[in-house]
Amino acid sequence: MLTVFATQTIGNVIGYTATKYLDYRESHIEERQRISEHAEDQAHQDVSVRCRLVSFGAIECVQKTPPADAASDTAIPDLRAQQDMAEWTLLAIGVGMFGVLVSGVGLGFLYWNVRLMRKQISETRTLGQKQIKAYLTCRDVECRLYQLKTEDREREWIAHFWFTVKNTGQSPARLPGVSVVGLIIDNNGEEEIQSINFESKTIGIEDVAAGGAEPTSILAKFRDYEKVEKILDVGSPLSGKCVIVVVFLSGLDVFGNVLDDESIQFWTGANGFDVPLKEDFKLRRSDMQSEWGGHKLERYLKRAGSQKL
Repeated sequence: MLTVFATQTIGNVIGYTATKYLDYRESHIEERQRISEHAEDQAHQDVSVRCRLVSFGAIECVQKTPPADAASDTAIPDLRAQQDMAEWTLLAIGVGMFGVLVSGVGLGFLYWNVRLMRKQISETRTLGQKQIKAYLTCRDVECRLYQLKTEDREREWIAHFWFTVKNTGQSPARLPGVSVVGLIIDNNGEEEIQSINFESKTIGIEDVAAGGAEPTSILAKFRDYEKVEKILDVGSPLSGKCVIVVVFLSGLDVFGNVLDDESIQFWTGANGFDVPLKEDFKLRRSDMQSEWGGHKLERYLKRAGSQKL
């Protein structure tokens, strides 16, 4: 398409230049004829005036007066020389315009090729970075619920998690961060489902080499302590309950790009709520462990929100 446009443009410029040249040549031919006729008329007028002023006869006056063609013969060569110079100047201008146009088309092709090359280089670089970037995941999740003395309360329930952060990519993961959120759902055979939420702050861990692993421990606190006291039992806090845990992983790759946030979902306990689950995890103070189940955490949270848990 660009080639067709360039060809049409060049043809239009050549046609325009040729038309202007022919018009210019025709106008100068007419101008030359007009000047020649004017020179002849001026010569005849000079003869008439001179003969009237001089007292000798008409024949002698005509013989002594230079012919009218003499002035025209001296003016026409100069006019032709000027005409030729103007024609060559116009031709040089046309050639120059054509050269500028060709240069512009060449620069357009060069710019288009440079843009295409830069796009290909960017895509190749992005593909190469994805092939060797770091990918974080976590394995071997374990949890324990217990009460601790905290700054806020004498005895407060804490969810303590242990897991291993693993780098499955081909380059180190720099400045990795870990955080945990979750739900404990209690049905208890009642129509209204009870749930409590817990979450942790984001903590930083050591850089994880390619193919390496880093053991991690993190504490999560419950948001509604009054509700926690009603749902959790001191002797068996998770008896008949379902626990959903989501571990969030982040960091930087060796190119300085932010890693895609990974959210890995785990669960354990009684399942009957269509909850989102990926794989089960171990409880250090409970023997309640179930099969995989559920679909998506978002589905459960939307339904739980509609029930105003």
